[in-house]
Amino acid sequence: MSGHWEYIVQILDHEGEVIAHIQVEEGEWFPFAERLSELTGIPVRYPDE
Repeated sequence: MSGHWEYIVQILDHEGEVIAHIQVEEGEWFPFAERLSELTGIPVRYPDE
């Protein structure tokens, strides 16, 4: 049984509170997070950190 994966990216404010959720398709999570970080200057925090 194959499935389709989507990821929920959480955007945190400077205090660590979630201020937004963005749904990202499988395979697009890392490029999306890296590009968002470039645009905003906010570092990426990966789930396993």
